[in-house]
Amino acid sequence: PSMHSNPHAMPTCQKNSLFTNVGMTEDGDVYWEGMEDIPSGNITDWRRHKHWQPALRPNFKGPGTGYKGLGYKIDDKIDPCAQANSRFTSPITQCPVLDPAWNSPTGVPIDAIIFGGRRDNTIPLVFEAFDWQHGTFIGSIMRSQATSAADQVGLTNDPMAIKAFCGYNIKDYFAHWLSMSKRGLKLPQIFHVNWFQKDSHGKFIWPGFGENIRVLEWIFDRCGGSGKAVKSPIGFLPEKGALNMNGLSLSPAQVEQLFRLDKGLWHK
Repeated sequence: PSMHSNPHAMPTCQKNSLFTNVGMTEDGDVYWEGMEDIPSGNITDWRRHKHWQPALRPNFKGPGTGYKGLGYKIDDKIDPCAQANSRFTSPITQCPVLDPAWNSPTGVPIDAIIFGGRRDNTIPLVFEAFDWQHGTFIGSIMRSQATSAADQVGLTNDPMAIKAFCGYNIKDYFAHWLSMSKRGLKLPQIFHVNWFQKDSHGKFIWPGFGENIRVLEWIFDRCGGSGKAVKSPIGFLPEKGALNMNGLSLSPAQVEQLFRLDKGLWHK
């Protein structure tokens, strides 16, 4: 993250935090790709190699800002300072936008559950399940492009994004979810998001980061009964104009692609 992409995460990790697989500056601070500026002085990369310097790929095309005016991203670097799976861990109480009721002893009401996977295509930006059973099914069939966080490549099955973390039989886990509908409870609405669709040039279509609040706004509206939606074979999609796109530099064709349902891709 950076102050531009995530202005709440950066203050959260300013103290009492653990960092793994990132670079270290001369004065003992941390550095990773994506920060606004490369620090002056010597930098030690995540492999403890000293005097690290950025090395851009020959065919790299940057946006005109960043290192020597070229721009850079970790995926575009031959020798990145931070490893692709670098992480930080911070106390949640340091988050500047933490809800005051986050640790209430009486519990916290849950209005929505949001699943999300990293998919280049097929899965639209956001859709809502028809009901609890359908939402459980959506979570159970999730697939995602493998990242450096797992020792896998390509498209992998990752039910509810917990494949690497579920500590007991996944069948029993799904059965527990389905049993919730028999308890007479007011259950959360279930949604699925995909921030990672790419165009024909391999570039992300959706800007992501803070702009994701536009999708959350529609989810809030759906939970409140005012969000407009249309029924589709996979669930409820935002009605045209229901998602606030004001101020985004997205063409009508790009917006259409974000919600396109390609039957051929779904059959795969």
